[in-house]
Amino acid sequence: MNILLDGHFLDKKKDGSRTFIYSYLEGLSLLAASDPQLVNPFSFMVPVFRPEHWQKHFAMLENAHFVSTFRKAILRNYIDFPRRAKKNSAAVLQSIYYLPFYFPKAVKKILIIHDVLPFTHPQYFPKIFRFKFKKLVHLSQSKADCIVCGSNFSKQAIQNVFHIDDQRIRVIPYGINLDRFAAGPDAGTIPDFPVSPFILVVGRLDPRKGLRLVLDLFNKLLLETDIRLVLVGDNDVPPAAEMKDIVALQASGRLQWLQNISDEALSSLYRHARLLLFLPAVEGFGLPVLEAMAAGIPYLTIPNGGVKEISIAEAWVDAQNPEQMVQLAAQLLHDENKRKWFVQKGDAQIQKFRCEDMVRQYLHLYQEC
Repeated sequence: MNILLDGHFLDKKKDGSRTFIYSYLEGLSLLAASDPQLVNPFSFMVPVFRPEHWQKHFAMLENAHFVSTFRKAILRNYIDFPRRAKKNSAAVLQSIYYLPFYFPKAVKKILIIHDVLPFTHPQYFPKIFRFKFKKLVHLSQSKADCIVCGSNFSKQAIQNVFHIDDQRIRVIPYGINLDRFAAGPDAGTIPDFPVSPFILVVGRLDPRKGLRLVLDLFNKLLLETDIRLVLVGDNDVPPAAEMKDIVALQASGRLQWLQNISDEALSSLYRHARLLLFLPAVEGFGLPVLEAMAAGIPYLTIPNGGVKEISIAEAWVDAQNPEQMVQLAAQLLHDENKRKWFVQKGDAQIQKFRCEDMVRQYLHLYQEC
């Protein structure tokens, strides 16, 4: 069975879509090694911007062929994808958020929608982005044979927005490669690696991700402990007030902002961090929570949206109770017994979110289509 897998997010900045497709291919590689009979019936064509790089990176994945595609979405969707589907007799197209408007009817179309927050929480998104997202995602979902999301929270929101029945949508929780976070390059081999101890924040540096809350919490922690803050976010421009605080903390040597780092470096950052802060106002899933558990570090999060489905209750904090957040963060930074207990709980939880298990469900879905 030939699968056309839209992989262009691999060459874009790190976000949920990029992490998903990277983890998907890692899971496919692991399954190809452990259960080749399951994977061998499938052949994957993966359009990307740097095919030679990704073919080498996933060299163990013999039944995946990385091919060059256009950087402009309109050329990918109107010209390249339909042409490749017809030429290679694709049985399934799998894409994230957007589907080509015109596509061979014989090809089953699987659309992955992480969330519909621009519909449900428009205050966090620019007006032009909201307009484009609403128009294109609405049209794409109407053409999809099956819609997949990562959490029951997102499923309910998608159904409410688009009035989709249960037969057309399913939940396949996202997964990650536990081995990548358990091992990797030594911190000393990575340029500009932060000086320990540090708190880690991974994700977009914008109001929806709780940047203001993170900075306020960190400033309170500085009154009690000697710690640094490491922000990992690609090419973001924080709001002016938050940017002012970031610049001041950078000048004092208390904050380091890393951009465009490799996947291996990110894994190493997780392993060396004392604590992950993930404090979004609303979130469809929350991949950094999985990454923290896989790396064996404690985390604090707000149980909003899909985060509640994947995190442990003991890591939940209340955004309206800053004293509680400071107290729990301080304990997780310094109390080794509490840290060990959190790590053990996280290790048990993360076993439910292996990338190979995620891919296994997608392979079954292709056959059902």
